[in-house]
Amino acid sequence: MYKKILAFIVLTFLVLVGCADGQEKFPTASITKEMEEALGTDIVIPNLDGYQINYAEIQNPPVFEGKPLGDRQVATITYTKNRGKLVKLTDKQKEAIENANERKILFGEFKGERLVTLEVSNYEVLQADSETKKIEGIPVDYSFKESEDGGRFEFFAINLEGVSYVLTVTPSDDNDPLELVKSVVRQIKQ
Repeated sequence: MYKKILAFIVLTFLVLVGCADGQEKFPTASITKEMEEALGTDIVIPNLDGYQINYAEIQNPPVFEGKPLGDRQVATITYTKNRGKLVKLTDKQKEAIENANERKILFGEFKGERLVTLEVSNYEVLQADSETKKIEGIPVDYSFKESEDGGRFEFFAINLEGVSYVLTVTPSDDNDPLELVKSVVRQIKQ
């Protein structure tokens, strides 16, 4: 009897290990905390159904003559449908990228195509040529741009007290930008 139970447990464990995707999981709590400390305000990193986070960073203000120009901080999170493999950087490469671009890489980057980019900032965002829509009771500024190659990008800016969220979505057959924004608004309202 015990052998059968042990065999069942071992078999279940092997099946679970075999089904695991083997990819690094996004450490939401620790990265949210680090982003909140940088921005000086509470934020929400939304979960988007069907998407995986493949990159997260904090962009610091530009530095001139050794001093930051302002105090605007931006936390950037990108989402993909299929994360792919991790782009491995040496510590030296990562440090060079971070120093040259005034940023701190927190997670990733993976090879998956960036389909949604979320920028969270401690400053209000104003979008040129946008229209304001009420989504889930919150004003959201909406605009779009079309690229020369026929691509389209939709931008949604949500300004709340002390924090702004800008969602950039590449529309496709399997995503509805408006539904993604509704999901984000619901999560940040909680």
